[in-house]
Amino acid sequence: MSRRPTIATLTAHAAKPLQRNNLMSISGYRVITPKCPGDIVELLSRENPVALVVNNTVDIENRQELLERVRAEFPNLLIVHVFTHGEQPVEELADANVDVTDPTNLIFALEKLLANDGNGREEKLA
Repeated sequence: MSRRPTIATLTAHAAKPLQRNNLMSISGYRVITPKCPGDIVELLSRENPVALVVNNTVDIENRQELLERVRAEFPNLLIVHVFTHGEQPVEELADANVDVTDPTNLIFALEKLLANDGNGREEKLA
């Protein structure tokens, strides 16, 4: 029996992405989230996920600092920034920016990105 791939999530408000996390879990992923955004690097070190999903709710200054740390310590980790209609659509440090106004978009994006040699960097999604 194979182990479910782990997806880490980074959010400022745990309730907002609950539907998205449930959808990822139903789709076969193990979903982990730190208690507070500042604990993300420690969590990534312990759990070795295949991707990090970053919610747009993390304020921009804090998000930039955290993603710079993640990139420095985990340069091959797939980072997917998610946003909904009307929010900032681009995070430069992410490998992909995905509009999750329809939450299923994230599942399709993860499947496509992770299929690209497992690191998602061959193709970017807007």
